[in-house]
Amino acid sequence: MSQLDDLVRLENANSALAFREHAYRMSERAKLLRDLIALANAAVRGPRFLFVGVRDVVGGERKFSGITERAWSELKHLLTGVLANAIDPPLKIQVRALEIDGALVGMLCVSECDDPPYLLSAQAGDGLAPGTGWVRRATKVLPLLRSDLQRLFEARAAGHDGTVDVRIGFAPNGHVQPHADAQGLHDEIVLPVLPLEAVPSAVAAERLHKLLEAKASARDVLGHTETHLSRLAHARLYGPEFSYQTHSDDSLRAQIAGAHEEYRGADAHYEFEVRAHPLQVLVSNRNGTALHAVTLALKLPRLEGIGVAEQRYPAADAAPSHDGYPIVHTTAHTIGIHGDLGVVPQGATVAAFRHAPRFWVREQAGGKTIPVDYTLHARELREPLRDTLLIKID
Repeated sequence: MSQLDDLVRLENANSALAFREHAYRMSERAKLLRDLIALANAAVRGPRFLFVGVRDVVGGERKFSGITERAWSELKHLLTGVLANAIDPPLKIQVRALEIDGALVGMLCVSECDDPPYLLSAQAGDGLAPGTGWVRRATKVLPLLRSDLQRLFEARAAGHDGTVDVRIGFAPNGHVQPHADAQGLHDEIVLPVLPLEAVPSAVAAERLHKLLEAKASARDVLGHTETHLSRLAHARLYGPEFSYQTHSDDSLRAQIAGAHEEYRGADAHYEFEVRAHPLQVLVSNRNGTALHAVTLALKLPRLEGIGVAEQRYPAADAAPSHDGYPIVHTTAHTIGIHGDLGVVPQGATVAAFRHAPRFWVREQAGGKTIPVDYTLHARELREPLRDTLLIKID
């Protein structure tokens, strides 16, 4: 058996190990927040685990009832929003689907809980105001008391003198160069508008419209459509490398109507990859020691004409990869971006995101200046670093 298998099958629930039979629903967001925060504040060392889809009865037999694929997908979506804007400081949580006795069991691993206390950063329901916290003791979830806060602060401050020298800024053109020097950081950058001039579905539909027009012209002049004129029109629109195929008017109209659906993936790649800026941020540690458990959160206003893609949209011939893309959470008024850097060595300048978030800018944003507020957490920092960077839209 693997260590995870042993853990979920054999270990009793404790301060660092919790079980839940049913997946959290959207209506149970506050309960999910409570359980995660309680685990993060537990007086234990190392990672903490929450298994979903397990019926654990004290004194009874543990059963693996499992959850559905849909419930697991909804839970991961809920978790993304929770991590992005509801817990301060941000938590690092690993998720994994396990198959146990033929059932799907979801694993949430709360790792690197090195910056306690963890508290609500936003209203989470009736009576759950920002600043509320919990702690898990054995199998109970209890409100965070003054004595708990004192213990957590003392543990965090032990061995730290609070002396830090860290700089944060944009990478030139959104990219990070090998061995980048701290002088390459920018407090503000200028980005051009990237209009959507050639959306693949629109281009395809326009070509089909022109083929229809060519057929209509041939019919008006010659009385039939399958002519040299139609073939010339096809070669002019698609190029000689694409062989001519016969299509009826109804077939062409059906293709026009279905272009948006057929080119959905290509449209997304064009809009959020080809016509978007990689927005990379660098963290330069000029400190006398390495920084550990480093996380960076960005927050910018949601304005007309700008946005950040919530995932990668690879080209059709590329394998999909979401590994290393930051958590992006969009609300009615703000866009949040969260990245985990782990360790930033002494004297190093590193990229905040393995894959830079894709920042798209359309014509409506021309001339605007976008403030980007950042918050950097690290075990060695007594207080988070907070400041603002600027994006000017040319």
